[in-house]
Amino acid sequence: MRRSLVAAMSAASVILLVLAASPVDGGVIAYYTFPASGNFSSSDAEPHSTASDVVGGGCNVFGINTWSSPVNSSPVLQIDHTNPYGTGEAWAFLYGVYSQFTVTAGTSYELNLDNLTFDAMKASSGGSRMWYLYSSVDGFIMGDATRIDCSVITYYLGDSHGGAMEPFTVDLSASKFDHLSSIMFDVYYSEGGYGASFFDNVKLNGTVKLIPEPGTLALVGTGAIGGLGCIRRRRTR
Repeated sequence: MRRSLVAAMSAASVILLVLAASPVDGGVIAYYTFPASGNFSSSDAEPHSTASDVVGGGCNVFGINTWSSPVNSSPVLQIDHTNPYGTGEAWAFLYGVYSQFTVTAGTSYELNLDNLTFDAMKASSGGSRMWYLYSSVDGFIMGDATRIDCSVITYYLGDSHGGAMEPFTVDLSASKFDHLSSIMFDVYYSEGGYGASFFDNVKLNGTVKLIPEPGTLALVGTGAIGGLGCIRRRRTR
C-alpha cells in the first residue's frame, strides 16, 4: 500500500515540477532600440512570442533620427506632430497622432506583463508635449477609466540633464494584463507647438508562460486524488 501511495504522490509531484519548470521567459518580451534608419523592429530574440514593428499615424514626421540624435549619436525614434498643433488628449485622438506595436504569444503560450519602460525627450523647452498610453485590453476608448497612463515630457535638448533622455515606467501588473494571447499598444501624442519628440529603449517586460494542457492538469488531479485515497484506505483498516 505504501508503494502505491508513494508512486501516486510521486507522479503528481513530477508533473507539478514539470509545469513549474515549463519554459518561462522572464524579463524582456519586446525591446525597440531603433538602431538604424528604417529599423522599427524589436531587437529582443524572445523565442515564444513575436513583436510587430513600431508604426505611426497622424505624424508630420515619423522616422528614425540618425543625424541629430540627443544621446551619444545613437539613433532614436523621432515624431513630429501634424498641423494644426494642439494640446490635450482629445486633440491627439482627433488627429490620430500615435505610435503602435503588437506582441503575440506563440501557440500554447500566454503573456503575463509587468511594465513598459521607455526614454523620451522633446526638441526644445517650448511647447507642452504629452503621451497617453492605451491598449487593446480596454478597446482604445479615450478616458480616465481605460487609459493606462499619461505624462508630460519635461526633458529637452540642451537642458541641465546633459543630453540624457527622460525615463518613464508604466505599471502593467494589474490582472487584466495577465494570461493574454496578444496585446496591442497605442501611444498617443499631443504637442503645443512646433518641434520634434524623441523616443528610445521601448521595453515591454514580463513573462511568456506555457499554458498547461487540460489533460496534464487532470493527470495531476488524478495522482493527488489517488494518493489521498490510499491514505484513507490505510487509515480505515
